[in-house]
Amino acid sequence: MDKLWNRLRSVFGGDKAAERVATGLNGNKDAEDNFWQEVYAARAAFYQTHFGPLPDDILKIAHLLGVWPGGGIFVVPADRLKPGARIYTTFGLSNPDMPTGVAATNISSTQDSQGRLAATQSTLREKSRTIAPAGAAGYGYEIAVVASEDATWPLGIVEWVAQAELCGDAGILERVRKYDGLTVERVQIGPSDWLNLLIANAVGPLPPGTTLPNGTMDLLVATTITDEEMAWSKTNGRGALLDRLVAGGVGQFSMRNRPSVLGIVTSADELSGDAPDLAEVVSRDVAEHHVAAGRLERIHLFPLELGGEDAAVNTVYGPIGTRAKKAAIDEMVRQRLVAGTVSQYSASPEYEGRSVVPARIRIRAWGADSKHAFETTLDIGNDGIVGSP
Repeated sequence: MDKLWNRLRSVFGGDKAAERVATGLNGNKDAEDNFWQEVYAARAAFYQTHFGPLPDDILKIAHLLGVWPGGGIFVVPADRLKPGARIYTTFGLSNPDMPTGVAATNISSTQDSQGRLAATQSTLREKSRTIAPAGAAGYGYEIAVVASEDATWPLGIVEWVAQAELCGDAGILERVRKYDGLTVERVQIGPSDWLNLLIANAVGPLPPGTTLPNGTMDLLVATTITDEEMAWSKTNGRGALLDRLVAGGVGQFSMRNRPSVLGIVTSADELSGDAPDLAEVVSRDVAEHHVAAGRLERIHLFPLELGGEDAAVNTVYGPIGTRAKKAAIDEMVRQRLVAGTVSQYSASPEYEGRSVVPARIRIRAWGADSKHAFETTLDIGNDGIVGSP
């Protein structure tokens, strides 16, 4: 808390307004410091238990330093959730000194000769604190993006949410609770980069949240969605869209350029009675009949996004939902191709009996260095993924 106080004192010139913000109006800085540290430790323990240890460094948002001096963004390797996963998360919206009592105006920044941020400055002033939900720790939530890659675009999402809340009093938690989720269209996360988001409470296997010493903290998750899914949610609801994402094997993982999950059934009950006996699908004509009836779907072995051909020689069949699961695997391969760690790809279907529907598809990607080899199995018969992506 001393660092927080020193920073506020420097930007406010040491006047009484900054002191009131830093001490929570009670004048006992030692007690406030101890309590702030208790909240920090409890929140850190929550992330470590469910995802993995916090990194040593927190990423600060330069133009929000005076508004949110005790907060920032962590990129947490989340192997406890899923090998290779990462959580990009705010860390501090649930701090005891939140909601913020400071507003930033006249924000400006300068860049160096290589276009990198060199300095930022703003004018800070006191403002009325927004009213948080009853019993909430700070704003009552932290927000995360869950992804399977090390990238900068998830940081843009988290920064956008933090700025909307801290500078615009967006009331995101209240909106999520009222509308069973929140969809946001064309969020700009870069000079020419936009995406659509579904913001909702975390669902399994993600933890829903925790109780901190200063109140409850929900874990909200921002998930990238397609234009088709965005339009569908306006008629069918955000909760229904989240159900579709879960049923389609995407869940709350964010993946750029994935196919839409629409058309995938949301429960086993919807599928029962209609699903064909895969052992009896013994020809492509029979498989195509089930595709037309919405009971099977076509799957491209070599993904079209990587140059595969939309032709029979590159097509197999699987139950509804299989295509989205394979697309999630292919996205992980694409990321490795972009990174240059792999250069070869194979997808090998394996059959049982006379069925033309594979029992499984073995997917491999490899390059010159064998330590970067990727291999996993999409088990179609058991509707799951096995192996080590």
